[in-house]
Amino acid sequence: MRMLLVILIFLFACPAFSQAQVKATKKHPVLTESTGTAQIIRQSEITLQEHQQALELEKRETEKKLKRLSSKKQKSAQANQEKLKSRLKTLEATLKSIKREQKKLATIKNEYQPKFGSLLSIQARDKEVKKQSLTQRDIIAIEISEPSKNAVMAEIASNNDDKRLAQIVKVLIDHTKTMDASEKGYWRNLPPSTPFEHRFRLLEILATERQKLATLERACKAEVEQLNKHHATEWERLRAKGASDKKAPPPKRKRHRP
Repeated sequence: MRMLLVILIFLFACPAFSQAQVKATKKHPVLTESTGTAQIIRQSEITLQEHQQALELEKRETEKKLKRLSSKKQKSAQANQEKLKSRLKTLEATLKSIKREQKKLATIKNEYQPKFGSLLSIQARDKEVKKQSLTQRDIIAIEISEPSKNAVMAEIASNNDDKRLAQIVKVLIDHTKTMDASEKGYWRNLPPSTPFEHRFRLLEILATERQKLATLERACKAEVEQLNKHHATEWERLRAKGASDKKAPPPKRKRHRP
């Protein structure tokens, strides 16, 4: 973004720019939804923690049962011991798997938050496009894909639509992660005399940044969903195995005839 400053300052070099003052402006609200990637990450953390606690509890109970059976020498007790040992191994392996998934999720979260902040996923928002303002629909189109971003840019350029351009730029500046507060203030308050071509170049740079971030955000969301799918499959298999073991009738003791 430093390069952006150099390029645009060079393009805009004129007396009016040296007199530009940073003015306080109202922030444009980020588009909101209830199923963004941040929410999915948080829910995944909660699910893994709940499953970990349940398995640790079962592990402790299984260890207690094994301890009680260790002093018994009946065949039925030995058979139950083997089942409990097998279950204990399964529980321990699953707990290790959960810890690996928690570490992976933490890595995803640590990479996600600095890059995206409050940038939300696009998928759920697409259903609400018709209810959004023109500027919000333009932001969504910019985020969805390179072709849709280019279509918005082409419309603005062909119509020389300075008002539409300015509204999009204000939203993109508010939520870019590559400018500090003073830089944002400067670019928000460009003088009216700034040529349309120079404003359009700024829009191109910000829109490209936003589109690339949205693409990465969707990839991040897909990775979390894949992790959840893998864990859900493993969890269901473990629960089903535990239930079948509990339902299995105890082995019948053979009666020895005198």
